[in-house]
Amino acid sequence: MAHRVIGIPGGSTKFDSAPSVRVEGAEDEPVKLVVKYHSRETTGGAAPMYGLITFTDVLEYRFVASFFEYEDYAGHERDFRFGLIEILDSEYVENMAARGARREHAGQRFGEVIKESEVKHYRLAFDDYGQFDVIALGVSVGEVTV
Repeated sequence: MAHRVIGIPGGSTKFDSAPSVRVEGAEDEPVKLVVKYHSRETTGGAAPMYGLITFTDVLEYRFVASFFEYEDYAGHERDFRFGLIEILDSEYVENMAARGARREHAGQRFGEVIKESEVKHYRLAFDDYGQFDVIALGVSVGEVTV
């Protein structure tokens, strides 16, 4: 299996083992999943820095706690790091499209508006917390102080 690393503030999620997670959505609007985490070690009274990772147009997300392993997630157990990756040629995305209501519509198995090539499988993992697998159309990354 293959993946690509997506750069995030702090370079990894090693500075936080309990991120803040928010799901946003409204009727007939796309869902967003926003994860806020400490992106730097805080020393000497410096203001904490936080990374913000926003998954947009989320079709599905899954969280599994780090202490609970019960299945290989669609053949991608080797695609892992404490940070953010995009899993390329995701077996999970293919399975989702092949079993969906529009499975007979080649190239439009996610609907008439969503191109199959736009559907991505992202993985975001935190030590001593767990990992998110997110099927979405996009992701953005930023950093803030509070």
